[in-house]
Amino acid sequence: MKKEMKNRMAAAAVMLLSLVVAAGTLTACSSPQGGAGGIGLKKAEIYEMAVAETAASSEAPAMNYMYDEMAVAEEAAYGLDEGAYMAGGETTTVQNPNRKLIKNVYLDIETKEFDGLTNALGRQVSEMGGYIECSNISYPSSFDDYLGRRSMNFSARIPAERLDEFVQHVENSGNVTYKSENVTDVTLQYTDIESKKKSLQLEQEKLNELMQKAETVEDTIAIEARQSEVRYQLESIESQLRTYDNQVEYSTVNVNVNEVVDYTPVKEYTVWERISEGFNASIRAIGEFFKNLFVGIIAYSPIILLAGAIIAVIVLIIRKLVKKNKKQKEDIKEDIKEEPDNTEESDKTEKPEKTE
Repeated sequence: MKKEMKNRMAAAAVMLLSLVVAAGTLTACSSPQGGAGGIGLKKAEIYEMAVAETAASSEAPAMNYMYDEMAVAEEAAYGLDEGAYMAGGETTTVQNPNRKLIKNVYLDIETKEFDGLTNALGRQVSEMGGYIECSNISYPSSFDDYLGRRSMNFSARIPAERLDEFVQHVENSGNVTYKSENVTDVTLQYTDIESKKKSLQLEQEKLNELMQKAETVEDTIAIEARQSEVRYQLESIESQLRTYDNQVEYSTVNVNVNEVVDYTPVKEYTVWERISEGFNASIRAIGEFFKNLFVGIIAYSPIILLAGAIIAVIVLIIRKLVKKNKKQKEDIKEDIKEEPDNTEESDKTEKPEKTE
């Protein structure tokens, strides 16, 4: 069935090419100069002729593309997956070597040997023909040993054929707590861009031929303008293809490396195992707390001593002021008590004189 369909498509393509060639011959014969590059060609006419000739050459790939789509539909109708065929009554999967796949992997890994692991991963990337695209390392304060440890994040580009080997090496290097894989199929986008590139290349060749036949300045200017547009589009398309090629040939692996004292459990625990693990973790946390408290006190001892001295001076000043105020109040009270006694004595001494 596929063979008959392909033959029909090929016959249709041949008939279409024959019609286009015949139409081009009649057009050329009816031209006043008997050729495509006659005097007085306008920009629109040049563009239409180039597009018509290019369409004839690009019709066959379009027909093949239609045939591929119909073949896939036929396989789906018979219950076969894309890229599979029947061999001896069994379904055999065939990997399409032309498929364009962009692969990205994300890994979080814990380690107790931070320096050794990071250096080993760097060497492994180089040995596999890859390279480190970007990396960064965070360092905590020297005394804060429990609350903050070192961590590293890097993005590596690994050849696609060695991606699984590198990922396996990373998983065997430490305790993996997170893993994610993402695959993007850009085959259709890549094929469309390649088709556009071929069409533009054919149009560029036709424009070069028309430039050799141009006889007026107006024709030359019109052709050169179109050539500039084609060159610009070709450069943009080639840049897109290079980007896709790089993403397909080199997979991206993002790795987060965290330094830990104890690995995070990644298996399913029983109730008693969880209780035991939680109790041990609490004991370790208490020990780490007092250890870090002692380290913090020693580390900040100059600041603590200075703050203590300032507080002591302030307390002494306040105590002196309080004593001074208290003494002043007591003196005032004593003065107040002494004044009434003097008045009484003066009254007693004056009263006898009046009676006499």
